Amino acid sequence: MALLADQGIPLIEDDVYGDLAGGAQRPPACKAFDKGGNVIYCSSLSKTLAPGWRIGWIAAGRYYPAVLQARMAGEWAGAPLIEAAANEILASGDYDRHLRHLKLRIAEGMRAIIARVDACFPPGTRVAAPEAGFLIWVKLPSGIDALEVHRRALALGIGVSPGPLFSPGAAELQNYLRLNGANEPTPALLQAVEQLGSLCHELVGGR
Repeated sequence: MALLADQGIPLIEDDVYGDLAGGAQRPPACKAFDKGGNVIYCSSLSKTLAPGWRIGWIAAGRYYPAVLQARMAGEWAGAPLIEAAANEILASGDYDRHLRHLKLRIAEGMRAIIARVDACFPPGTRVAAPEAGFLIWVKLPSGIDALEVHRRALALGIGVSPGPLFSPGAAELQNYLRLNGANEPTPALLQAVEQLGSLCHELVGGR
């Protein structure tokens, strides 16, 4: 924070997954340590309550005038009814109860998916689960092209995100897949994970 303040560099903090952190306490956001209004804090209910609502908030600190101007230059109108409903849910305590249930369900789903990856993917596969959120990163053995896994998976009706989609360099994250752990671990979902593992085994063999 001190370095950013000294250099006059703003920090844009995207904290949409913060409420999904495991453990008894939510980790503090960078904004909590911001003394000079240098952090532009952004969050939303789209990952925790209702993706279709598309509402969120910004605490822009000393950049508030610039953020407000940018907002007014774009879509200024909000959704009053949805915002009122969200306010009621937050004020009633229902949101906190919902979060506790949601985090338990997500943790169960991620455990099931990770266990299936460990059992079905080639040796040398590594899995990284988030401390907050539900996106699981899978590092495949060197030489497996995640884009090829993606193409073959689509042919089977399976959607999976290849690592290069999230990297500015073509060679970076070339052997990474991103899996969504928010869905219920149904037999169909776990079978899809098994099929992804089979595709990766085929690519290890050069087929």
